[in-house]
Amino acid sequence: MRWCLTSFAPLVHTLTADNGKVFAGHQALSEDLSAGFFFATPYHSRDRGLNEHTNGLVRQYFDKTTDFRTVAASAVHDDVEHQLKIQPRRVPGDRTPAAVFGDALRGIGVLLTR
Repeated sequence: MRWCLTSFAPLVHTLTADNGKVFAGHQALSEDLSAGFFFATPYHSRDRGLNEHTNGLVRQYFDKTTDFRTVAASAVHDDVEHQLKIQPRRVPGDRTPAAVFGDALRGIGVLLTR
């Protein structure tokens, strides 16, 4: 099976997921990426700190009552995802996630085009 992370395997060291059915194939993913796979403890959001932080950033655009089944995928992908990629973060050094990821990709010889 081809995973969307396969091209970035040198950058993936570990993955942490919640306990949902969507990760039933976690062993194959872990083997294909040669990465460790961990599951968060149920009801312990602290085990998924970056995920919870990102959820908070997304909530700047959609309030807690939003039913994401009614939101167009393009609204999330094109608008919110783009804004989060170009928003500077205190760590690492007020750089944008897009810049950090681009540097990492260049380090392994991968160039992305949009």
